[in-house]
Amino acid sequence: MKKLFKYYSILIIILLISSCNKNDDYTILIPTDADFVALINPKSIAEKGNFNKLEQYKIYQLAENEIKNQDPILDELLKNIKDNPTSAGVDIISPIYIFGQKLNEKNMVATIANMRDKDQFEEHLTTIYKSIYKKDISFEKVDGFTTISGFNKPFMAWNKSQFILIASEFGVNEKSIKDYFTKIINDKHSLAKENNSFADFVKNSQDINVWYTGNFLKNFSKKEENTGKNLDFTKSSWVNLISFTSDGINFTQKFHPDAITKVELQKRPMWKSKINTDFFKYFPAQSYLNVGLGIYPTNTRYIFENQNFLTDFLNQYEIDLSKLEDSFEGDALLSVYDFEVGKAFNATDFFGKKDNFIKQVVYPQFVMAGKMKNDLFFNEFVKTHKEKIKFQGNYFMLPISTNMTIYMTYKNNLMYITNNQVMMSRFLNNDVSQINFVTSEYATNSRNAMFGYVNLNFDQYPEQVQQYIYQQIPFGNTKEMQTILSNFDYIDYRVSDEYTKTGKIHMKNKDKNSLEIILLLLDQAYSLFFSQTQQQNGN
Repeated sequence: MKKLFKYYSILIIILLISSCNKNDDYTILIPTDADFVALINPKSIAEKGNFNKLEQYKIYQLAENEIKNQDPILDELLKNIKDNPTSAGVDIISPIYIFGQKLNEKNMVATIANMRDKDQFEEHLTTIYKSIYKKDISFEKVDGFTTISGFNKPFMAWNKSQFILIASEFGVNEKSIKDYFTKIINDKHSLAKENNSFADFVKNSQDINVWYTGNFLKNFSKKEENTGKNLDFTKSSWVNLISFTSDGINFTQKFHPDAITKVELQKRPMWKSKINTDFFKYFPAQSYLNVGLGIYPTNTRYIFENQNFLTDFLNQYEIDLSKLEDSFEGDALLSVYDFEVGKAFNATDFFGKKDNFIKQVVYPQFVMAGKMKNDLFFNEFVKTHKEKIKFQGNYFMLPISTNMTIYMTYKNNLMYITNNQVMMSRFLNNDVSQINFVTSEYATNSRNAMFGYVNLNFDQYPEQVQQYIYQQIPFGNTKEMQTILSNFDYIDYRVSDEYTKTGKIHMKNKDKNSLEIILLLLDQAYSLFFSQTQQQNGN
């Protein structure tokens, strides 16, 4: 733990070494072949996080005490920087960039920042190094940059206007890291100057921002190669912007297709102008979670053919995508409207009295429905699972576990699925309540081609459900963690246009900026974890 605090000590000092210099020359270090770039705006984060009152964060107090206990000289340095933050060092008021890519199957990550005062930075670095490592520091010159002799992982270098820190995943040797450094500083091309998508990303940046390419997404795909039949997103990019406000966290995702991909997408729009909501009346007004969408199935399948989304689920239930595409109209809604508390027993856990191995579980009660052009897919699905499915009057029953059964039917070009027999009966009898999903607040965003909502206010959940949720969350059974969770209200999400999605995490407390609230919550969570770790270690 003391070693951990050493890094916190360095971090605290570096956070305080700042100025208002706006020199952006360091951005030319971002290579054009970077797969992802994160842009952090320290100035707005410091303001919204209320860093003028760092003492309110327990982790800062712990780090400060650790610094005081390590070395009086280091403690004096900290005080001087706190009193005059612009006195030395790296400029972290200007944006900080973190970028990387995969080279030889290993991830390389670099951080760059503007250097405000090289001499004073080295002076402070000398003091920090002496305090941490108990020996004098020595510098050497490498390709116009200064480095620390014998300090290669992570690799750190700087000159009068640029600061670079390079790290990598385990197994990358020092030579590879230095080769990547050489590549960065000698590359004559710059992402910031040559990529329009990235320029838009910088122009519209918020507090925290992430830009990445289709090549970066390939790291998460199960398919190793593009089949060539559909779109190749390798040269396209995505921009994600996060902004902290007084009542929540706004997030936006923008897709920037390359020229060829954009032409293809214009031929095949994925999102409808709006959702056909006439079947929403069959959904309850109450909803703890819901997702609605209006898509063009053929175009959607074409766009995501190589992305492998939902592959495991589709394989498990033997869903034929081609038949679904031919039958599905494109409008659908899923809503979790209630919960059922039950008990589960796993025979493999049974070595004695059965009652000792019965666990309380919560089953979400849901309704899902989709507008269909025909019943071909529905009939094919029933036929495929005929050994498990039972016909019950006007609907089918499919057990998916020992404790849950799915009820399905097809009526008036609507495929209706639920795990609640009462809801199925109401639908078949056309029993529509005057107060339903259409009349609820949850339908506000239904004019969008996609919308979503998740209730994070656990006080509104049934008491047994609250207890169950808290049991699933680390430290959820503690008052501290429940206090943390009690600050969140809900999440909503929507498709704004063909290339843009927006959403917000809403907070209950509007007295402070959401960033300060979240940092204080994380600080409480860390303090809780730290105190429990100390107790376990007998400290």
